[in-house]
Amino acid sequence: MTQRTLLPIAVAALLLLLLLRSTQPAAAAAAGSGSRSDGLTLAGSPWFGDRRYLFGGDAPWDVTRWSAVDDRVRGGASESRLTPLPNNVAVTFSGTLNTTVLGGAGFASQRTLAACNLTGYAGIEIVVLAVDERTYALNLFNAVGERFPNGTAKPSVEYKYSFSKRDAFDALPRSLADAGGSTGETLLFRAPFATAFPPTVRGRAAPALPPLDPAHVVAASLMVQSYFGAQPEGPFEMTVAVVAAYK
Repeated sequence: MTQRTLLPIAVAALLLLLLLRSTQPAAAAAAGSGSRSDGLTLAGSPWFGDRRYLFGGDAPWDVTRWSAVDDRVRGGASESRLTPLPNNVAVTFSGTLNTTVLGGAGFASQRTLAACNLTGYAGIEIVVLAVDERTYALNLFNAVGERFPNGTAKPSVEYKYSFSKRDAFDALPRSLADAGGSTGETLLFRAPFATAFPPTVRGRAAPALPPLDPAHVVAASLMVQSYFGAQPEGPFEMTVAVVAAYK
């Protein structure tokens, strides 16, 4: 993505952040709980309501805390990167998905350790400023780095919310989308913990495993994957402004 392309997206992200902060009651920030409430609406519906920022908003993105976990760890050739927009108001998740090397399989992701107790929250909301036609995923983890008694690494259980443009819950105010130079791509996604984060292992559903425990989230990742041939290889790009827990 060129600097000329990034600039209007950065403007949209800055406007979004300013609008979020301007609508917050001062008392909501005092306790340091991260839980906020405001009157911002989208298409007549409450946007976020009482929420806790995980990434973006009052918890600015820090790309130094994220690292690539791509299929190269299994001999693949996919690659990903996370690029901050000015003032860390948003990040662009981009790279190349390769499915040739692994015979139709492939994934690229950026992961961060993010220990948090989300008890009392109903799910996750994501604000996306720009996105291509691919299906992406936000993965939450209740454990990472576990090993079998013989010392070999256990495959991580990913609680996966998969989403694409058609899954958007709502669109941001028209002025923000216009500022971003888009035609309606600035989108809000809503993912309830109870239904939207099924357990998966190595990209496959694992319904026999316990459900996500919001009280013990230890890591998160942004991912794009082939879904074993259902999604073609090639470049990908998505710009995310906010990931927050909502009540």
